[in-house]
Amino acid sequence: MTKTAEAGDNIKAENERKSLFFHHLRKRIGWNGDIKEAQESKKLDGKIAQADGYALDDLDKAIQAIEAEDKSKITDSYIRHGEILEWLGLVPSFEPDMFRDRMPAVERREKQGELAGLANKPRESGFAKGGDDDQAWLRGFDRGQATFNQNIGPAMERAEQSRQKGKTELIKTRGRPKKNASAAGQPIEGETPDEAKAAEKAQTTQAAAPVAPKPPKPAKAKSPEADKPEEELTNAERETLAQARAMFN
Repeated sequence: MTKTAEAGDNIKAENERKSLFFHHLRKRIGWNGDIKEAQESKKLDGKIAQADGYALDDLDKAIQAIEAEDKSKITDSYIRHGEILEWLGLVPSFEPDMFRDRMPAVERREKQGELAGLANKPRESGFAKGGDDDQAWLRGFDRGQATFNQNIGPAMERAEQSRQKGKTELIKTRGRPKKNASAAGQPIEGETPDEAKAAEKAQTTQAAAPVAPKPPKPAKAKSPEADKPEEELTNAERETLAQARAMFN
């Protein structure tokens, strides 16, 4: 292989590596854009949830509980926190056994299915098809879906009305500036903005303390030789006048 051919192969190989690199770079740029858009949408949805009265921490903990493979870890954590709250005197006597799972198996499967239906998870129980656990889970799933579908419309409408009412109440609480009021809150005359400004300016001018005019400056005294004709001046006066002219010329 000649050096020219070898150099050509090296350039081709480098361009291929470069192209593959930028192929993956383009994909990651696209993913970054999707992630940013998703984060902004998530942030906006979070604000709406808070406006509806739900804490984001509660939503996140519920998601964690739904997605946890070992549910006992969730209940154990809750029990620990309950005991600590009792030690701190923030809750009355705490009974950990009340939160242990004593639910019958069939009822527990239905509850799991209902939770999946409310969360819009896939309609797959994970149990043997047609078995008691599977049937119980599916009954719960369908009940959860029905509960959500029948109530979400009215709930969202009521929440939107509440949010709009909250905005109105906020405006009422903070108040709006009156139409004919100055910045100091005093009523001013005039129907149009220009008339109102003119009236307010007039009030400000009237309220201002009068400023006494400055006394006129005293006139400078003229020298006697300034009124004499030049031919009547003495030699000394003419010399003084010449010096004065030289200073100002």
